[in-house]
Order: sequence, then C-alpha cells, then structure tokens
Amino acid sequence: MTLRIPTLRASRRQRRQRRAARPFPHKSYAVTAIVAAWCIVAFGYLSTHEDAWHQLGYADAFDVWDGSYYAPITSVFLHVDVIHLLFNLYWLWVLGRTMERTLGTLRYLGFFLISAVVSSGCELAIGGETGVGLSGVVYAMAAYMWIGRRRIPWFEVMDDSSAKLFGGWFVLCIVLTEAGVWNVGNIAHGSGLVFGLAVGYLFAIQRYRVPAATTAGAMLIFTAVTLFWCPWAYR
Repeated sequence: MTLRIPTLRASRRQRRQRRAARPFPHKSYAVTAIVAAWCIVAFGYLSTHEDAWHQLGYADAFDVWDGSYYAPITSVFLHVDVIHLLFNLYWLWVLGRTMERTLGTLRYLGFFLISAVVSSGCELAIGGETGVGLSGVVYAMAAYMWIGRRRIPWFEVMDDSSAKLFGGWFVLCIVLTEAGVWNVGNIAHGSGLVFGLAVGYLFAIQRYRVPAATTAGAMLIFTAVTLFWCPWAYR
C-alpha cells in the first residue's frame, strides 16, 4: 500500500496537468479587458484632472449613506498611483482572464461585482472610508482560485508561490499603513480574501459548504445593510 501512493499521486497530478492543458470552456475575456481598459483611462484622466474623482464614481462615506450607493462598485476602477494601478492590473489580467474563460462571462461578472460590493462595503462600514482600487476584488479572485484549483485545473495558475506573494503583500500593506508610509485599504484586502475563500470552499469542498455559505451570506448582508444603516459611524 505504501509503495503505491507515489504512483497514485503522480497519476492524479498528470491528469490535472492534462486537463489544465485543454482549451478553456469559454473563449471570451471581454469583461476583464474592459475593466483593465477603463482603469487605465480613468487613471490617465485623473492624472490631468485631479478634481474628477467624484465625476468618475468616487463618493465618500457620507455621500454613500446619503444615496450614492453605486460607489462601492465604481470606486474599484480608480487608482491612486502607478504602483497601485500596475499591481492590480497585472493580477487582474493573470487571474481575471483565467476565471472568465473558465466560468463564463456572466458568472465571472457576477463574482466581480459582488466581490467589489463586499470588499468596498466592508472598508466603508469598518474603516469609515470608501476606498479605491481593484485590490479587494483581486484578493477575492486569488483566494477563490487558490481553493477552487482542487476541482478546476485551470485555476492552478494560482499556485502556492502566488499565494505566498499575496500573503506577504497583505502583511506588508498593513505594516506600511501602520507606519504612516502608505495608506492602504487593508479591510478591503482582508474582506475580499475572506469572501473569496468562502466562495471557494462553497463550491470546491463539500464538507465546508454550510459554514462557507454562512460566511459569504453574512458578508453580503452586512455590506448591504451598512450601505443604508451604519449606526456606529459618526454622522
């Protein structure tokens, strides 16, 4: 029995590699391309029109609570500096294209929008700021694909080394924020990460489906409610 385990593991790995080498179920990655293009256009416009943040979809906490409920979605397309933009665009292109060509445009779009609402909404509810950038959505993608790779071979693009990179970046951002060097939306990062893990466990690992569904549902309810009612926030 002991002698057969390495052979069995090798054959499973080979099968996963063969499956991952197959053509994607869907050819289009139009949503990913449009999001990337709009982020670049918005960044370029903001670099020459510094007062255009609200025009392009940013709204502060008070504006959101007063009716600008679109901001948790529209704010994710805006970026503060080049490093912020390039990091998010790189991982959007690597992970987003794979997700969209695997899940299909509609399911991918749904995941993208919900991840934006959850990550931006948690930043708003807990941190008191709307936040900007795709980082929360990218963390949700990375977490979902890292768990989902157990069942979806194309998701193995999110391997352990990439997961360590995301973990290291997460910690570094917290350190830089606490040191006052860089003001990062760490709550958006963390909530996107937790939401992505919950969705991954929900669809990839059967024995964790109940707690995963409970976690994802609770996050959705929390962010939806706090868009309208956030009594602990200063008004």
